[in-house]
Amino acid sequence: MMDTHILIDIHPSSKQDQPHDVRLQTKLPAQLASGFKGLNIEDVTKRIPLIFSICGAAQGYCAVDAAEHLLQKNNPERSQARSLIVLAEQAKEYILRNLMEWAELGSDQAALKSFAPVTQWRKQFANATFAQTAPFHLDALLHFNSEKVKQEIEAVETYLHKHVFNQPTEEWVKMTTCEDFFQWMERSKTIPAQLVKLLLRKKTATLGQTQISPLNGVASDVIYHKIFDDTDFPNKPKLDQKTAETGALARQINHPLITALAQEFGNGVLTRYVARLIELAHIPSRMRKQERLCQTTQISNDSAISTLETARGRLYHALCLEGEAVTDYQILSPSQWNFHPSSIAVESLQKLAYTDEQTIKKQAEMIIRAIDPCVGFEVRVH
Repeated sequence: MMDTHILIDIHPSSKQDQPHDVRLQTKLPAQLASGFKGLNIEDVTKRIPLIFSICGAAQGYCAVDAAEHLLQKNNPERSQARSLIVLAEQAKEYILRNLMEWAELGSDQAALKSFAPVTQWRKQFANATFAQTAPFHLDALLHFNSEKVKQEIEAVETYLHKHVFNQPTEEWVKMTTCEDFFQWMERSKTIPAQLVKLLLRKKTATLGQTQISPLNGVASDVIYHKIFDDTDFPNKPKLDQKTAETGALARQINHPLITALAQEFGNGVLTRYVARLIELAHIPSRMRKQERLCQTTQISNDSAISTLETARGRLYHALCLEGEAVTDYQILSPSQWNFHPSSIAVESLQKLAYTDEQTIKKQAEMIIRAIDPCVGFEVRVH
């Protein structure tokens, strides 16, 4: 398995008006992609969903969509079916991270028991759309069972109603004000509502505020040329010399509820958690619309770039072929945008109040989990 892992060293400043010294060491999937050169693209697309334990469906979808476009094997219905599997994966990641955060902050490990049905969603949607065929293999054979898909979507919606929102998702998404949100928080006994209460009680709701420049509206061909023309870009991606953020908050930055919460609490931990809840609440309706999530831009006859919004943020796969042989392959993951020496993660950690080492460590961990719900990391305070 190959997933992003980040080692974060914080050297606290002894003066309140000076930022902490924050240093990152990262192990990124981009480092793996270079090993695909010379391989047959069919073999690569088979490997990728197995290599990544987190967002494996999203990684596989990006890879196969780019390949099928170049090989003229793309099929809109197949792409829509794959999107259902990726949405099931996103829902799982959002729910798991909420439960883990509650277990971490609330010391309630028993809460994780409610997660058991969610672990099967990706497999169940794959069975409902591709039967026994591997969904992210080239030219995968579609076996779309409409009735079974409908049942699986209803199961997701029922779970979210009972365990997350304490009401139908289509009602929850109508909230636009802080008053609406806090009324929901007070009447709901679900873990996400209790987590919000805990953040407010511990006065950690505003941790991790930064200046946000969302990674939105950037043409994929621009990213393709930056990846291949600027060798430093994947290590420290910027646009117009500005640090960009990707993820739920960047996508929901103009949502009325996020705007209201940001005015009250800034764009810190609480606002980031709620942005993820908004995206989670929309998943059943997105499943019913059968959206086509992955977008592929063909750069030339033998090169393409695919992009997909994952739970963590925007994912890119850039591919060059000669026949069916890979001549170049690059992955630009959400963590490469959010975790580099001048990223939003570093800026957030630099601004932590100077306290004791243990408090700094716990608050740093909370901020990182809020920025990226899936990244593996270790924080060391010196």
